[in-house]
Amino acid sequence: MSQERRERPRYRVESGCIIKAGADMLTGKLEEVSASGAYIHTEHRLPLGTLVSLQHPTGGNILASVVRLTSQGFGVAFDLGEPSVTFALRAIAGDMTACLLEDNDLMV
Repeated sequence: MSQERRERPRYRVESGCIIKAGADMLTGKLEEVSASGAYIHTEHRLPLGTLVSLQHPTGGNILASVVRLTSQGFGVAFDLGEPSVTFALRAIAGDMTACLLEDNDLMV
């Protein structure tokens, strides 16, 4: 039985993001976010420990480091604090708003 290592609740979102790693600008999709990190679905691979700037349309910008690699993307960790909580809440709220707008389009 695997033991969950994450201490913070994670929230599913589905929105595009940009990852800046040095001079490189990569695209991806933010799929999970919490107050201490996020998972990004992307075809790009970055080494563990890489420092990145994550840019999200409603979440804003936050510095992070790559802490987990998968075949479909990577996980990043944030320094837990007010900026990381603000980023997560904005990303979640933006995703909820997008869902509401899509639902309203279907009703018209």
